[in-house]
Amino acid sequence: MPAPLTPQQIAAAKRLKVIGGGVMVGGGVVAAAGLGLTIGFTSKVNKLTADMAAVEEIDKASTLSNIGGVLIASGIAILAVGGIIHRRGSKRLEVQPTLGGVVLSGRF
Repeated sequence: MPAPLTPQQIAAAKRLKVIGGGVMVGGGVVAAAGLGLTIGFTSKVNKLTADMAAVEEIDKASTLSNIGGVLIASGIAILAVGGIIHRRGSKRLEVQPTLGGVVLSGRF
């Protein structure tokens, strides 16, 4: 059976959960901003193309739409990292030596 957690371990786990939650929120904000950019500038590209606008304007809007896609991917990656950090504050795995070998115990 795993030993009880010390107050320092409990504080560290709580800190990881809070940090992980903050990172996940930040990732969600980045992904949402990217989605907004992508939708907004994709519709602008379509409108400019239909209106036969200058190529430079279409390229600029297209570039900003692509940046939105990169922000979506980045936001999802940041969200995943935040989830990993948050999860590290929730689980504990221990290996303890015994007479017949080792005992692997954990809490998830």
